[in-house]
Amino acid sequence: KLLIEPNFKLFHCPEEKTEEGKALLNFFPEGKCPICHKMVNENVNDDSLVKIKLRNVHYTCQKSCFKCSKCGCDLSPADWVKFVIKYYCSKCTWELIENKGESRA
Repeated sequence: KLLIEPNFKLFHCPEEKTEEGKALLNFFPEGKCPICHKMVNENVNDDSLVKIKLRNVHYTCQKSCFKCSKCGCDLSPADWVKFVIKYYCSKCTWELIENKGESRA
């Protein structure tokens, strides 16, 4: 049984698929970091939070969560990519793309 809290936003993204090829359903609760799902105070401007835009919706993340899944570097709100269900810096994104191309050859 699936329980959805009142402030959840649901996105069905047929263009974004899991590694098994299934379309993703993304649940992002308002007021929670979309990465770790811990509560964040979106009205506070401090250095521990970063604001990002995902599918034309703005979210507030904890800076400690907003890191590249491959190399672990801090991500910038202006320079990051969400691929499947992970976040990457542009350098690692290109490496993933290049490696995918090599595996198809």
